[in-house]
Amino acid sequence: MLENYFSNRLKTIKNNFEELIEYLTEPERIIDCEELPKIIKKKDYLAKIVELDYRIQKAKVNLTEAKQILNNSAEEPEIQDLARVEVSELSTKISQMSKQLNILLLPRDPDDGKNVFIEIIAHTNEENLLESGLFNLAGMYILYSKTQKWRFLLLGESSELITKSEFCHRVVLEILGEGVYGKLKFETGIHLLKAKSSLFPLDMIKVAIKVIPQVDSEIVKIDPVELKIYTRYPFNEPKPHTSVRKVPWGVKIVHQPTAIVVICTEERSELQNLEVAMSILRAKLNYEQLTQPSKIVYSEIFWELSRQKEIVRVYDYQNNRIKDLRLGQDFNLDNAMEGNIDKIIESCISQDLQERLAVVRMP
Repeated sequence: MLENYFSNRLKTIKNNFEELIEYLTEPERIIDCEELPKIIKKKDYLAKIVELDYRIQKAKVNLTEAKQILNNSAEEPEIQDLARVEVSELSTKISQMSKQLNILLLPRDPDDGKNVFIEIIAHTNEENLLESGLFNLAGMYILYSKTQKWRFLLLGESSELITKSEFCHRVVLEILGEGVYGKLKFETGIHLLKAKSSLFPLDMIKVAIKVIPQVDSEIVKIDPVELKIYTRYPFNEPKPHTSVRKVPWGVKIVHQPTAIVVICTEERSELQNLEVAMSILRAKLNYEQLTQPSKIVYSEIFWELSRQKEIVRVYDYQNNRIKDLRLGQDFNLDNAMEGNIDKIIESCISQDLQERLAVVRMP
């Protein structure tokens, strides 16, 4: 069954690739210029699959020829020895390329190529945002973005008193580049920071991270009546000795049907902050509609913690260790904090691929 699935999918992809090539060679057929970049991007992706299959088929032909030489007793021993080495190398190469091809043939998440917003939220008894550990995690993603040659923006940071002794800390990042969501989507979940050090005066901090793919404004329609928009955020007036507020006023939006809260404070004007905040809100609403279509219940006190109780990763500062509970693997914490989280991300991607392959294998 698995072989039939991959064979049929490859055949479909080859046909789609040929149709796109034919389409792009006839400019008069290209009417919608806005769709052209998407078509070219799809063509480039399909080209990788077609090219890889071509390399596999070519290697198989070479393997057959090498086996014929190896089995031909009339050939000189030196030639047979070379053929034996070639058979071994080609067999390994074909096996590796076939695995790569099977991965590419699996159904893609349509959001994998999108830019993302990363929302990082923690609750502590400390008023200082630095004490929450959010900047450590935000810095990790910023440094990782640099290694991937992605662009990044700090869209907002805030600390709000939500009870007499509890503060809600938020940091929101925007990361733009090729394949951002496909790599960072596995970061969504509860991250546990275990520390008793100069970094954190608390023994343990729970941090909620959500990676949200961006969406076009046409996809998600928002009724303005459903919004509470607070301008001049964070509402603190300039100090008596200060005549001009140097930092632009931010914006806070509450979507009343879902209690989703979005804050943006980093743009140069209130209008720009409002535009960015609306973009984040659209992305969050779209994400929730896709992942929880039947349940629109949110906790404004602590983003989704009531239903996302699973801890995905533990940061043990005392032992310089990160433990990913989904993978059952340990990683060096100092290395990760410098942005070197490729191994963690690739392991998560690999596990996801294995799980999806297992689903395909099911009768």
